Amino acid sequence: MADKQAAPDRGAVIYKALWHAIIEQALQPGAKLPEDAIGEKFGASRTIVRAALARLAAEGL
Repeated sequence: MADKQAAPDRGAVIYKALWHAIIEQALQPGAKLPEDAIGEKFGASRTIVRAALARLAAEGL
């Protein structure tokens, strides 16, 4: 049986994508980040999106 790595959870994927967009300045300071649009893009619920956004906010991003 082959070893399988667990796929990253959607919250982590959203966090990393937004983090990269912020760091690379693809998202400008003060840009609106609508939870529903982000959720649709990543196939995640608004709860998961909120958690990713909260993590970014806690880091000062």
